[in-house]
Amino acid sequence: TGHMHCFEATYPVFNGTVTDHPSGANNTYTDAKAPLYVVQGTAGALIVEKWITPQPKWSASRLQNYGFGRMTIDADTLRYEFQSNGTTLYHFSLVKTAAAATTTNQ
Repeated sequence: TGHMHCFEATYPVFNGTVTDHPSGANNTYTDAKAPLYVVQGTAGALIVEKWITPQPKWSASRLQNYGFGRMTIDADTLRYEFQSNGTTLYHFSLVKTAAAATTTNQ
């Protein structure tokens, strides 16, 4: 095992297949059908790591900046943003509607 000094976020993925794409300026996923993943090891930024190229279809964003992530959660929405030097470089929102929550909990 190892670690990367960089940032990568995926689209929602199930069995290697992208299930959802975001909509709108807020990069919003509503009732995503699969989890999305964020790998953030940006305290050291990219040193000698190399990306797999070309960028896989499941990869939504890749960054090689120092920075930090901020997550906020309320009743139906998770918001995530990656910031570097006071600028938001990537963000998304996950929204779960009441209908989807009811279906999931049955």
